[in-house]
Amino acid sequence: MSDLLNKTRREYGLHLDPFLESKQVNQYNSPFETKENDDEPDENSKAYIPLSLARSKMKQLTQEMQLMKLKHMELIDQITEKYEKLTAEQRKQLSEAVETVKGRAQKRIDDNKETIQKMNEELVRLREAAKNMDRQLREEKRSKDT
Repeated sequence: MSDLLNKTRREYGLHLDPFLESKQVNQYNSPFETKENDDEPDENSKAYIPLSLARSKMKQLTQEMQLMKLKHMELIDQITEKYEKLTAEQRKQLSEAVETVKGRAQKRIDDNKETIQKMNEELVRLREAAKNMDRQLREEKRSKDT
């Protein structure tokens, strides 16, 4: 198999990692899957964790996770509180700005209404003056014609 592999590599100009070349290639000619697996323990040696150790580690891990959850929830509450304060402050500032704009607009409206009222009074006065002048001119014209 290795002769075939070396021949194929020479033909196609392939160069593999020297570490991979030292291992046997599996039946699919994949240099990444090897027949030898150094990471797995032998059949005779099995990993053993004492049950009491495993339980104590799980208990410790559970306690740590509960503490992390409490800290996380406190942080969420703090962030939520800050967000609500900022939101309330922004709403207050916005309402103050809106009230200021409304106040200015109402002042302009009141000023314009006052100006319109003064102009209407002036118009009425000018109409009266025009009527009086027209009457005088007609009387003068009659007195001249007679």
